[in-house]
Amino acid sequence: MADLKKLADAAAEELLKAIRDQAPKASDLKLLQLAEAYSLVVSAEVTATLADDDGAWAEPANSWQAPITPE
Repeated sequence: MADLKKLADAAAEELLKAIRDQAPKASDLKLLQLAEAYSLVVSAEVTATLADDDGAWAEPANSWQAPITPE
């Protein structure tokens, strides 16, 4: 998970640089697309962090699914 966080941080940083560099000369659509990409990266990272902290990725002790038994 640490590698995923580093990748997400690097992607967010590069997108912010692109937004800053493109802001003076880019069209509104291009800036919107860059902002949307940044939002998706940050949202995914926050979601993964919250799910990881909450234990959502861990296998539950009591599964809701009954075991399959042959008849």
